[in-house]
Amino acid sequence: MICSSSTQFALCINEVASDPLSCPTNQYCSEDLYNFNLKKVCAPLETLDFLEAQITCPSTEEITPTTQSTTPTTTTTQSQAYLLGACNNSTETSYYFQVANPANCNTYIYCERSGSSFLALEMNCRSGLYYSAAQKKCIQATECPN
Repeated sequence: MICSSSTQFALCINEVASDPLSCPTNQYCSEDLYNFNLKKVCAPLETLDFLEAQITCPSTEEITPTTQSTTPTTTTTQSQAYLLGACNNSTETSYYFQVANPANCNTYIYCERSGSSFLALEMNCRSGLYYSAAQKKCIQATECPN
């Protein structure tokens, strides 16, 4: 697989590239993902940030910064079982989604389906921001919005 833009990729078969294919909505192409043996090149920004993968062929016209920009963290406060439980208990049907962390509104739980289970990560909002479950992003607020 090879990225042809920040949101498109092609399959290479016998050294011939296919017609461009589009990444799913809100996902970006990174050839770094394929190098991690993930067998895919598209992922949400949260996944790219966590893996320290770069968007291939980035375009400032296509990607605009939002208040949802986060810094991943390896958590010592929440166990992996807790995070996975939050993903499993969610009614979300999307492949990638996030849920509020009831234990800390400065963080949220990023969930990614992997077969019949999940990859679950606790993500921090930037300093001064709180996670809003209603808006599904980190927002400026004076206290927890939930």
